[in-house]
Parts: sequence; structure tokens; C-alpha cells
Amino acid sequence: MSPDGSIVTAALVEISGRQKLIKMNTDSLLNGEKDYAVIFDFENSLPANFVFTPDGKYLCGSSYYSGVSNIYRYDVSNGEMEIMSNCETGFFRPVYVSSDSLLVFRYTGKGFVPVMIPVDPPEHVSAIKFLGNEIAKKYELVRSWTLGSPASVELDTVSGRYSTLKNIKLTSAYPVVEGYKDFATVGMRFNFQDQLGLSGFDLTASYSPDRDLPSDERVHVGFNFHHWQWKLTAKYNDSDFYDLFGPTKTSRKGYSVGLEYRKSLFFDEPKTLDFRFDATGYGDLERLPDFQNVAATFDELLTGGVSLNYKFVRHSLGAVDEEKGLKWQLAARNNFVNSENFPRVFGTWDYGIPLPINHSSIWLRGSAGHSFGDQDNSFANFFFAGFGNNWVDHLTEKRYREFYSFPGLERNALNETIGGRNFGKLMVEWNLPPLRFRRFGFPALYVRWARMALFSS
Repeated sequence: MSPDGSIVTAALVEISGRQKLIKMNTDSLLNGEKDYAVIFDFENSLPANFVFTPDGKYLCGSSYYSGVSNIYRYDVSNGEMEIMSNCETGFFRPVYVSSDSLLVFRYTGKGFVPVMIPVDPPEHVSAIKFLGNEIAKKYELVRSWTLGSPASVELDTVSGRYSTLKNIKLTSAYPVVEGYKDFATVGMRFNFQDQLGLSGFDLTASYSPDRDLPSDERVHVGFNFHHWQWKLTAKYNDSDFYDLFGPTKTSRKGYSVGLEYRKSLFFDEPKTLDFRFDATGYGDLERLPDFQNVAATFDELLTGGVSLNYKFVRHSLGAVDEEKGLKWQLAARNNFVNSENFPRVFGTWDYGIPLPINHSSIWLRGSAGHSFGDQDNSFANFFFAGFGNNWVDHLTEKRYREFYSFPGLERNALNETIGGRNFGKLMVEWNLPPLRFRRFGFPALYVRWARMALFSS
């Protein structure tokens, strides 16, 4: 809006993709009129952040008209558009600070940096080269790799209701090798899903040929079905590929059937609030589902719970981890074993504070919980052990942050698990800036960065 409030400017994007800077009379708008005048046609480049100077003589903003974001100035008196910079990395959000200087944000590897540029149009402005365009000029074949116009689609032939379940088809099948306890299994995996990936299931069946295993533990079956926010799982002598690479074992003897529901109650990234419900039944249990070194006091278990998970964390450009913000979880579960209930409640709370050092922060991580029931029953206790990372793993490498992690204990040692009906835990963590590597490894396996964290709990 102009300083006197008489003119409003805006960016207009047409359905054809052309983008223009336009102006409208405020009084006409208030009277319901929709007429506008085109200030400048930027073709396929959006005019961004155009604002009036304090005296109302000029409009300043940015656009990728030359291939990179440069600053443009429109002279209201004579109707001329001038380019004010010739930048290679990008200038954004210009602000007039004097008659001869502009404050702009320059794009750098460390983020947006405020800089001053002169109010002096350059004589020459060079357009950058686009890699895709250069390839298209050199290899004419790629010009034919187009989808065509959407106007050629006959909408009457594709209208109707799409069913994700009816469109589930086999997408892939391949042999697998997995681990069960200390033994290897061989088998096949089949993946089915619809074209949008909203519904589908996978089936894995494998066999352990080792005769040291009892005959009723040699067959392994895993089934996972998902449909929107729902997930159904069924397992028999569950095996896992990553059990081949380290002391932590997630494979379990017995069978289980589980149902899970997830829903996002609030989603405005980086701020989110999620709800989760799950219920699982187990049979022929030897060990607790989450702790391989804790014997089950009964071989049948029905467990279920609900949880709320809140997250509002942020990080600066170039960060390798979260640097500030808040995360918390509230959860309630119940274990139903041998006609007896063992309810429990627990929560976690993480709060991060950035430091003046780039990509370094201090985090306070707290957790607490209380369980109801006989402490001598393993299903009534919280348990704590080591971090549980295997030599080859697919889960997070920062498992020391989990509430069940206890520095100094080993995940796989029978005498290295501690438990109790209630607990409180507080961790202080200092994340140091990362070291970055340009050439460390080879294309299929290379190290991008390494970072040290110091923590005490």
C-alpha cells in the first residue's frame, strides 16, 4: 500500500503461469470494483515483496526474472522498471534506508545475511545458466520426455470414486535374509499397495534351517497392513534383518496381533500435536516385547495405550539436529496379564536453548512415570538398559535420549537391566557444532558430518 493509502499493489498469477505486478485504486476496491492496471509483466517469475519507498516515488521488490533473485525498482512518475542488482546468489526483501542505499538480505550458506547495496542500476545484468536447459539444448531427446497437456485428458472417462482397497496390487517381491535370536532365516517378502500408497500390506515368510532351534521356532511370518491412519500387524516367531548385526534383538518367540491408530490433532509445521492409540495381544511369550533380557512372568499379554505427542522445535540453516524448542509426551498404558491389570502413566519433556556458537545448543530432557501393581511381576515395571544400537541399524543413532536409556548399562546383558514401578530422570545435553567433510568415503557410502554431544543424567 502506498504511504498515502490511495494505491494497493499485488502480485497476480494467471492460470497460464504468467506473473504480473499490478496496482489498484483503494477507493475503487472499497466500492467493489475489480479493475487493475499492470505495472510490469514478469512472465514466469513471481514479483516478491514489492513495497513503496517512504516518499511513495518508487516500488522496490525482488524477482527471479534474470534466473536468480535480484532487486527491481519501479519509478511511479515515469512508469519505468529498473533492475538494481546483478547478484549470483540472490537478494531479497529490499528496504530503502537512504536516498543512495538499500538494505537487502543476501542468500548465503549460513542463511540470510543483511547487506547494503547502492541505489545505482548496473549497466549489464547477466542471466545464469540452468543445468536442465543446457542439457535440453545439447540432447534434443530429453525434449520429448513430456507428459503432454492436461487439456488432452478426457475427464468423463476418469471421473468416479477411487477406492484404495480395490486398487491394491502386487508391487514387488524379493528374497530376504533376516535374524531370529542368534540364527539366520531365509525367505521371501511380498509388497502390495494402491497407486497412491494410501493402503497396502506386506507379507514376509522365512525359515531357519539351523537344527539347534526347536522345530516350533523355525518358521517365521510377518504381516503388516495399513489403511490411512490405521495399521494392523500380525507376527509369528517375529524375525528382523537388523538382528544379524549386533547384540540388540527385536525378534521374539510366539505370536502377536496388533492394531494402531494415529491422527494429527494439530499440524502447522514446525508445530505439531499427534494422538496415538494401539492395542496388541501376545501369546507364547518368553521375553518382554521391548526388553530381550527380561523374562516374561506369564506367556500371554494384552497391552494397549494412548499418547499425546507435541513438538515445536526449530533449527538454523545448515544444522544437523534440532537446536531450540519444546517437545513433550503424555502416555497411559495398561498390561492385562493372567486376569490382572497393570496400568501405568508416564511423560517426557525436552527443552532446547541455542547458544551463541553456530549450531550448538543446550537441552534439558526430563521424564517420569508411575506403574501400579506388584513390583515382583515384570509386567508392572518400567525397565532401563543401554542404548541398544546395533552395528548396522535403521533406527535413530541418538537413542541415548530415550527415557529407557541408562548410561553404563548394556542392552544385552541379563544382569544389566534395572526396573521399578516409578522413576524420575533428568538429562542435560550439550550438542557441539558439527565437523563437515567434503570427501570422506565413496559415493555409495560417505560421511557428511560428525558431531560430539556431552550429556549427563
